[in-house]
Amino acid sequence: MGAGRRLFVAVDLDRHRRAGVCRAVEQVRPLAPRARWVAPEKLHLTLQFLGTVEEARIAALETALEEVAALGASLPLQLSGAGVFGRPESPSVLWMGATRGQQELGLLARWAGEWLRPLGFMPDERAYVPHLTLARAAGPRGEPALVPCAAALAAAALDPFPVTRLVLMETLPDGRYAQVHAAQLPAWRFASHTSEVELQLEGGTVAGVLSAAARAFGELMLGEAPAWDAPGESHEVEVKAADPVSLLVSFLDELVFLSDTAHGVPVRARIHEVSAVRVRARVVVMPTRTFKTAVKAATLHGACCEQRGGAWHGKVVLDV
Repeated sequence: MGAGRRLFVAVDLDRHRRAGVCRAVEQVRPLAPRARWVAPEKLHLTLQFLGTVEEARIAALETALEEVAALGASLPLQLSGAGVFGRPESPSVLWMGATRGQQELGLLARWAGEWLRPLGFMPDERAYVPHLTLARAAGPRGEPALVPCAAALAAAALDPFPVTRLVLMETLPDGRYAQVHAAQLPAWRFASHTSEVELQLEGGTVAGVLSAAARAFGELMLGEAPAWDAPGESHEVEVKAADPVSLLVSFLDELVFLSDTAHGVPVRARIHEVSAVRVRARVVVMPTRTFKTAVKAATLHGACCEQRGGAWHGKVVLDV
């Protein structure tokens, strides 16, 4: 049996974001020449370290990561400011923080901990601080020069960018990182007509599409996106249908029913069980009698729910 693979869950950066970070770092790097600066291709925001994992457990990890992703949504993230970890006068780590998107990253980290715990992966008990590690001290006594680096980066702010997926990453024996699996975060768009609104939905799985449908439904009714963890009353929902398209339309009709009978707005769904023809979910309804758009029904005409290009895509027209 092999020794296993060193894995962690993270939000990755594309080359454009990495270039932006590197431009900021180059301004302060001369202040700490002895520090070990992180290579551009290794820049990421860790959600949870997993340690050494046997090959046989990776498939279950990938499934859990898809379930975590389905709970959230694509989000805008802005990297800005800086800080240090370790002794204040001689810290061990210099990092750049996250402002916009910080709450959502914290929720993703919490959900990752909840979903991975049953698989034997214990989350860090410390409060999660979204951060991008920029440099580490070269020795165990820390590096005082990282303090002025953090001060110089305090006002730094990169342009916001979309986070669209969670990734399972591996640390290779030579220190490089490699992607093991990517889980797409649900996303949606609205296309308006005279008395209808078309929902265009995306997710890594059918559960992701249904989760996107619930969040889009809440945003449409309220006129703005509610907080990911907005409080509300939970309702157990089960829907059966002949195929994925009918399932999506029937699920949205169930949300219409809840909005009429539960005196509020459905804002999110936690999918318990899903197949191409059945879904069980817990839908959270935010209590409110004030909303922008009333939804009358979901229509089957022109609807779709299909897998293409490595993701699931859905489209439904709502009568409003």
